Amino acid sequence: MVFKASNFEFKPQIVPPGEYQLIYRQTKHGATDSPLGSVMVKEGELAQFSVNTGVGFSYADGTEPPYMVEFSRLNQAGEVEVSVQLKKSWGPIPLQAGTYKVDYQEVRKGPVITIVDSFDLPAGVFVEIEM
Repeated sequence: MVFKASNFEFKPQIVPPGEYQLIYRQTKHGATDSPLGSVMVKEGELAQFSVNTGVGFSYADGTEPPYMVEFSRLNQAGEVEVSVQLKKSWGPIPLQAGTYKVDYQEVRKGPVITIVDSFDLPAGVFVEIEM
C-alpha cells in the first residue's frame, strides 16, 4: 500500500494494518513524488517513520528559485533508479539515503545543467548545496 504525505501532513494517520510505502510530495503541483521507504503498521499500534534525510540549498537573499532542480538516485552502475523534481522551489526535500546526481534548469525550456555529478547522502543526514 502507498501512503502519500504532503508538506503539512506530518501527523498521525489512521490506517489499517499492513506494509506501507511512504511517499513525500513537496507541493501538489510542480513537484514529483519522493519515495522515502516502507513502514509496517501493526494492529492497535502506532508506527513511527523518521523523515531525517534530505537536501536543501543555501542561496543569497532575494535569489529566485530555478524552474527545476532534479535529484536522481543512482544505482551501483551509475544509472538512474528514481528522480525527484522540485519546480520553482529551493526545497528542502526529504530523500531516501543513496547516491545522487543533481540537475538544474534555470528557466523553462532552458538548458538542463548537471551541478553535482554524484554525492552520497547517508541516512539521517541533511546536505546543503551552496548556490
